[in-house]
Amino acid sequence: MLMARWVAGERDRETALRLLFLGWYAHCEPPFLTGLPEVERTICAEAFATPGDVGTSDPEVCFVVSLMADTCAWALGDDTYWAQVAQVLRVRCEELQPGGVPPSVFSGRGAYGAYFTHALAVRTDR
Repeated sequence: MLMARWVAGERDRETALRLLFLGWYAHCEPPFLTGLPEVERTICAEAFATPGDVGTSDPEVCFVVSLMADTCAWALGDDTYWAQVAQVLRVRCEELQPGGVPPSVFSGRGAYGAYFTHALAVRTDR
């Protein structure tokens, strides 16, 4: 459904974030675990461009993209590029939201929200 929205020109922030996450996740785990169809890695860069690319000033975007790139940069595309993006966005996220992105941001947002809520909980436990 997200790909259909994307192809139809629906390039809103929420569609872009969920598509970016699912594109990344589809490459992190094998299809028999995710149940997701194969997607082109280029969709990650396309979706990332919508909320501002590396120049974004959105703390949520900074957090989720830096986490995805830190975890499996290669799943987004060129791992060298995405590792650099992660570093820039990690610093920017801290500048924009010094206390970190609150878990409530991800509430009620499906698998995307559940994944990043869990990621926040794990990072807080350290």
